[in-house]
Amino acid sequence: GIPIGALILPCWSLCVEEQFYLFCPLVLNRISNVTKLLGLLASLAVLSIAVRFVLYGLSPYFARFGLPMYFYHFNTLAHMEPLLLGTAIGLAFFRFPKFLAWTKSHPGTFLVALCVLAGLLFMPGLEVGAVARMSIEAYFCAVILILVLVYEPFKKSFSNPTLVALGKRTYCMYLIHFPIMSCTKAWLTDSAHLSKTPWFWVLTVSLTLVATIVLSFISWELV
Repeated sequence: GIPIGALILPCWSLCVEEQFYLFCPLVLNRISNVTKLLGLLASLAVLSIAVRFVLYGLSPYFARFGLPMYFYHFNTLAHMEPLLLGTAIGLAFFRFPKFLAWTKSHPGTFLVALCVLAGLLFMPGLEVGAVARMSIEAYFCAVILILVLVYEPFKKSFSNPTLVALGKRTYCMYLIHFPIMSCTKAWLTDSAHLSKTPWFWVLTVSLTLVATIVLSFISWELV
């Protein structure tokens, strides 16, 4: 049958983002001193990492209280760091022209940082803890964002019309890809009886990818 739970699973991230977007403007509007504001964002990021670390340590006991094992990942307080990092970059670029000028004159520094972070994320055999991995992913995305803003080759690459078209639809892809994958797996298992064949995951990934892209473009045009 249709895995109903999979249809609403991506909504956890919507909850995290909406809670953050309700809270963040209140802080930004109340503190006019940019230096103090950046200090507050840094403090909240450290708090977020600490909360994630504590919840991760407690995760084996969550089932006793009816909480999901991955509560450390789904909890808003434990997930603020990536959002705060993006906020800090925006503030730094718009409020500190000297920082913008410095980044434009040192793209090599950010390219090296990108390579190091990519190595930590994708190096075969390197085990990165769940708490640290989220931080590394956030820094990796932040470095890409900075390079797109200040480094002309990156800016041109990300201005490619195909990438721009896909980029505009990626959020829709994120929301629908898991339900589509779950339904595809259920269909291949129950109707096509392919769950134990070598082609199962190949077909699952291929059909999910095609359906996700097609439906995201239809959604963009009609919704």
